[in-house]
Amino acid sequence: MNDRAFLNFTRTGAVGKALLRELMADARFVHVTVVGRREIDYQGPNKEKLTQQVVDFENLEASRSVFKGHQVAFCSLARHAPMPALRKSSFASTTTMS
Repeated sequence: MNDRAFLNFTRTGAVGKALLRELMADARFVHVTVVGRREIDYQGPNKEKLTQQVVDFENLEASRSVFKGHQVAFCSLARHAPMPALRKSSFASTTTMS
């Protein structure tokens, strides 16, 4: 299946950067969405399949539409990222993405 979309909750740390490089090079994913508190500067290959979404992690319900249509998701937010808000959100733990 080469029509998958990947949703990556990421920051600019080592894991997030490495994962993004791998995803952008992986032909199995035709679309990669990066979700964060701000946009990142991506200058690598296949830039056309990247979408960046700025969200408020204290109010994920407001960004519900961002999560639709993705078959795979990964969260690589750092320890100092707003994880309590992500954990307390029933949306984050129960939403189906497709």
